[in-house]
Amino acid sequence: MHFRFDGHLVWFPNAKDLLRRANQGADGVHVDVALEFGKGVLGFADGRHFGRVHGWQSEEECAPLQKLGVDALSREFTAEFVGVELSRSKRPLKEFLLDQGRIAGIGNIYSCEALWHARLNPRRAANSLNVKESERLHKAIVSVLRRALECCLDPAPEFRDPEWWFQGIEKILRTYQRDGLPCLRCGNEIERIEQGGRSTYFCSRCQK
Repeated sequence: MHFRFDGHLVWFPNAKDLLRRANQGADGVHVDVALEFGKGVLGFADGRHFGRVHGWQSEEECAPLQKLGVDALSREFTAEFVGVELSRSKRPLKEFLLDQGRIAGIGNIYSCEALWHARLNPRRAANSLNVKESERLHKAIVSVLRRALECCLDPAPEFRDPEWWFQGIEKILRTYQRDGLPCLRCGNEIERIEQGGRSTYFCSRCQK
């Protein structure tokens, strides 16, 4: 399953509840695909229709999965690994972090946040970082992702609520969608630029 933008999963206790609540009027939960299990039904809800659901016989046959890079929360994701990957790329740091073929699991929000914590300019070439900067970036990525997971688990997600979206995560954001507001570290105004078709938020004073 891949939402691609802002879809989510909704759990229904049974098929009758799915039929009662799903796709019924403007206020109903929109469900594109429903998977029925012994104790309920899992709905793939994607109002914008950007998401995709695919099926394979095994993990090995799943071509997109085989193309993913090292997971950013796995044991293989080390400071040494990040340093080597950075040295092999001339792309801007922000675009480098969004490349799921190199590192899997870092999206637009967390790439902005990690670069802010690491004090690195998103426009810098990946291979321009020295060892200390590379280690700083690795530490920031892991820290930001772990904090985001904590926000998603406490309070526990309410997937039955179509309006639920990572409640509490706004508390940890330091730069994302804060353009025009003062940097929480140096007071300079947060800027917004576009990179690879995505919005990038950063502080030009303290991110070098």
